[in-house]
Amino acid sequence: MPFRKKGPASLTERLNIRLAPGEKQELRGIAHDGGLSFSDLVRLRALGRPVVCRTDATTIRELRRLGGLLKKVHVDSGGAYSAATANALVALTRAIDLLAKGQ
Repeated sequence: MPFRKKGPASLTERLNIRLAPGEKQELRGIAHDGGLSFSDLVRLRALGRPVVCRTDATTIRELRRLGGLLKKVHVDSGGAYSAATANALVALTRAIDLLAKGQ
């Protein structure tokens, strides 16, 4: 089975670490809940990269889609609802930021 690529290089190197049994189970649970593989979770955390679970990424995409629809409402209405669309866009932006930061 070929190893998948993450960026320009294939994932061919291995890293062996020691964990307590409870720690391993906890990490597996976090990875499962986030829709990530165990390796992806550990790699992201070890490299200090943000861990955004797949469900959050899907929600962020949907919120961005809704933002695009709000923009269309604003343009199509000639700005008639500009205050309402502006408030909604601010709320969407805040929600996206919170999800992206994992809070």
